[in-house]
Amino acid sequence: MPMAFDTVYEMTHSCEAALVSTLYLIFDVGLLTLNQYILLDPILLFFMTASIWGMTKASSATERRISYTGWWWFWLFFTGTMLACTTSTKFVGLFVVMLVGFHTMHELWVIFGDLKKSITETIKQIICRAITLVLWPILLYMLFFYIHLTVLNRSGNGDGFYSSAFQSRLIGNSLYNASMPRDVAYGAVLTIKNHKTGGGYLHSHYHLYPKGIGARQQQV
Repeated sequence: MPMAFDTVYEMTHSCEAALVSTLYLIFDVGLLTLNQYILLDPILLFFMTASIWGMTKASSATERRISYTGWWWFWLFFTGTMLACTTSTKFVGLFVVMLVGFHTMHELWVIFGDLKKSITETIKQIICRAITLVLWPILLYMLFFYIHLTVLNRSGNGDGFYSSAFQSRLIGNSLYNASMPRDVAYGAVLTIKNHKTGGGYLHSHYHLYPKGIGARQQQV
């Protein structure tokens, strides 16, 4: 809520508008229900709000003509970090990436159209935003999932929803370090699985069949 308040204040410079907007968010029944019953959405909403907050603060610094200062760089990197956290939480966060992207394009277009500024200034602004809002979030996103897959490297209940190649990297899985050639040899035993629906209709593993129906294997 403090981030939402400051975001509206930076956009309107009105304490009344910021207060009313924050009260709407505090007493929104849908938002309260969403945060109470869905695990990832409160985290997602936090990072989305932080992304918009950082975008607004960076834009405000640009309008006040204090570019290339430590404050300006901080808010650009902060926005890029929050964008990486948003997309790492849920892919719905890509809509916030689009919003920040369109806003950045608008800012660059205004800078490009300012005849008082040279083309060098426009190129510098493009490079700075490409580093902080494109390259930095991509590197963070890759780092997050590298840590995620390094730490969570053991088998679990949801292994059947992933490919065999991915399961072969999980410690404790029956396919761990198993040799799986790309070409099926004559006489090999195949396990049939419906891939598109997560193994709901056609699957030869025991744990996804109802009671009394055994697994089925087909000899090639």
